[in-house]
Amino acid sequence: VLKPKGIIAIRVPSLKRIFERYLGINVNEYSHKIDGKQAAKMLYGSQENEYNYHRAGFDKEYLVKLLQEVNVTVFEVWDDNCNLFVKGRKNG
Repeated sequence: VLKPKGIIAIRVPSLKRIFERYLGINVNEYSHKIDGKQAAKMLYGSQENEYNYHRAGFDKEYLVKLLQEVNVTVFEVWDDNCNLFVKGRKNG
């Protein structure tokens, strides 16, 4: 349970960036095009053990909306080559 004024930091696969890389959109020397196997691993986790599974996918707008619905004010959002990072504070 996140207490009022508590901070939450989330890192999830970025649906947008993974799809872009799979389709070859907005790629460069730091984020090259990926094939289907690489995209699936990024989307669903490597599944090498019982804890390495992704059960949901998010883009920035959807994740921020979900956090706002549970009374969290998002104050930082960024992505890298395949991850989405969000930080927020529980209101109250």
